[in-house]
Amino acid sequence: SNLLVHSVKHVLDLPKQYSHIMTIGNSMRFAPDVLDFFYTSAPLLEVDKSLWCVSAFNENGLSHFHWDEWRLLRDSFFSGVMSMMSRGVWTEVMEQWEQAGSMEVLEEWMNTQEIRRDRDCAIPEVSRAKRLHSSPEVHDPFS
Repeated sequence: SNLLVHSVKHVLDLPKQYSHIMTIGNSMRFAPDVLDFFYTSAPLLEVDKSLWCVSAFNENGLSHFHWDEWRLLRDSFFSGVMSMMSRGVWTEVMEQWEQAGSMEVLEEWMNTQEIRRDRDCAIPEVSRAKRLHSSPEVHDPFS
């Protein structure tokens, strides 16, 4: 959590004002189209204020289901695994984090109703990210 907080603050303080910030968890493998996925999904965060993040990760990508690799779903859970938020949302979150003086795990804290405020994350039906230690039953778009 401390590394994530430090990294996000660093990006927010850069002279270049990036419109979105992506975070990538440890021990992740991601699909070759992950940057395209984030690029094409970014406008959703501007037009739909009930979304606060786009995640490339879907923990429920079981291989025995029929998948649509272009379909997005809504999820109320912020995994923090491989996500993108707008600069404005990250600024809001970091200000609240500092005010709270929180010693909690950032990802858990971000899932509290006080912070999430009924906002969802858009997640892909076909996960674009995978934990290196994940189950073999998880759909693998990388092979």
